[in-house]
This record gives sequence, C-alpha cells and structure tokens, in this order.
Amino acid sequence: MVFAMTTQQAQRLVVLVGLLLPYAVRLPRGLDWMLQYVPPDSPLTGTLLLTGFNALAWGSMLLLGRLYRHALSWCFPALPGFAYLAYQHARLDLASDPNAALALAVLPVFALVPIVLGGVVGYAFDRWWHRRQRADGVETWPPTQF
Repeated sequence: MVFAMTTQQAQRLVVLVGLLLPYAVRLPRGLDWMLQYVPPDSPLTGTLLLTGFNALAWGSMLLLGRLYRHALSWCFPALPGFAYLAYQHARLDLASDPNAALALAVLPVFALVPIVLGGVVGYAFDRWWHRRQRADGVETWPPTQF
C-alpha cells in the first residue's frame, strides 16, 4: 500500500521498476521478443547500455522526488513516466528496422515530458498536503481520516 510507504521505500521502488520495466513489458509477447534487448554477442554490455539510457528517466524521478515530503507524491511523476516508457518499450520492434535501436536512446528523453509534468503536479499536491496537515495539527503519515 503506497500510503504506508516512506520516501526511501518509494525511491527504492522507482529504481527497481526503472531497472526491470523495459524487460518486463516485453515478456507477454514471449522470450524471443524480450531477448531483442539482450544482444547475444555481449549481453552485459547491452544490458548496461539500456539501463544507462533508462537511468535518465528514473534518475529524473529521483531528482524530482527530492522536493517531496510525502511518499504519495512520488506517484505523480512515476505513473505517467513509467506508463509512457512501458507503452513504448512494449511496442518497439528492434528487428523491424536497422535504425530502430536509436529509439532506445531517445525514449527516455521523450519520457521526461510526462515525468516533469507529473512532477509539477506532485509538487503542488505535496505542498497542499503539507499545509493541510499543519492546519489540522497532524504531522503523521498516513492520514487516519478521509
């Protein structure tokens, strides 16, 4: 349950999802589809390269998260950012075109748009929630009244 998470747990979850997402969304189409992301001649190099490119996306979520006081605010940049990346990685066919592999470098850059927009909304929510807690005299998380 996201309400019971601490911000450190939210950070770990963002990193874990960011590392596993490109491979996990390709599994429903089969192992051959997922193994397109793992080159047969150098699997470690290919995996590190893909992880490095995707680190731009989940690293920006971690940077935006430094502004938040509550773990729930992490959902605002993470959900649209990971949803965009999941959709794009699931439909990217590297065998279709020799230039299709360039998308692996460009997708995390394009994902910055929903991440930053979600980050702005998350920041506004975080400030609103903090003001509400201070006005109610409650400094605990999760809230007990809704």
